[in-house]
Amino acid sequence: MNDSVVELLIKRKVTVATLAIWFGLTIVSLISVFFSIMASIFWPFTVVILMIVYFIYKKTNIEYEYTMINENIVIDKIMNKQKRKRVINFDIRKFDVVAPAGHQELSRYKNMKVLNCSSDDRTHNIFIGILKSEDKVIRLIFEPNDRMLETMRIIIGKKLYMN
Repeated sequence: MNDSVVELLIKRKVTVATLAIWFGLTIVSLISVFFSIMASIFWPFTVVILMIVYFIYKKTNIEYEYTMINENIVIDKIMNKQKRKRVINFDIRKFDVVAPAGHQELSRYKNMKVLNCSSDDRTHNIFIGILKSEDKVIRLIFEPNDRMLETMRIIIGKKLYMN
């Protein structure tokens, strides 16, 4: 009954491109509402624009939740703090290597599926893990905290590079 549990919530950084899209769609929405007030023929266009704004905002407001229970890590994607989707569930012993982004040990691993579950903020402590299963290899980009790294160091040992 000595389970090690670590939970961590990572908010995805809002990019300049996302802000530009939100701003542009907000301006278009305001203009369409103005024209809809002037002439009722614009109401269907306004409704469509407002729906697009709503769905784009929902899809770009993203958080990742990491849950580590003993050797198992579950990463969920939370969209707009409402909808949760399982991204990956794996045993950390399947890591071939885990290292900070840019580490020379990662240079041998190329041309594989990439799962980016990080905030995309370069000032944060971003790690890359190479997961090998029976039929595929995955490059997982994530941001473990110190407690998660310590637990991983105990379990996978020399596969974890800290510097």
